[in-house]
Amino acid sequence: MYRRQRSGQKQNEGRLEQRLKEHRITNAVEVAYLALGNAGEETNAISLETAIEQVAEAEKLNADTVRKYHKKHSKYLRGELKNKGLLKGG
Repeated sequence: MYRRQRSGQKQNEGRLEQRLKEHRITNAVEVAYLALGNAGEETNAISLETAIEQVAEAEKLNADTVRKYHKKHSKYLRGELKNKGLLKGG
């Protein structure tokens, strides 16, 4: 039988959805940034700002929102990439 969700359960689901969205956006920025020449010493590399603007346009979000998500989550993401040997650096 169907049970009604508690309001706390709905809040937790909303928080999880928001966190997943923020991570998806951050990942998209990093992929765009790295895939377009920033993993090595390429001359046609794009700037991080350009990657943010591209993702913002594709996701139909404000660039400031994408920038905020990226700032919030990129340190952890880049740390994980470095730990796995996918990015150079300390």
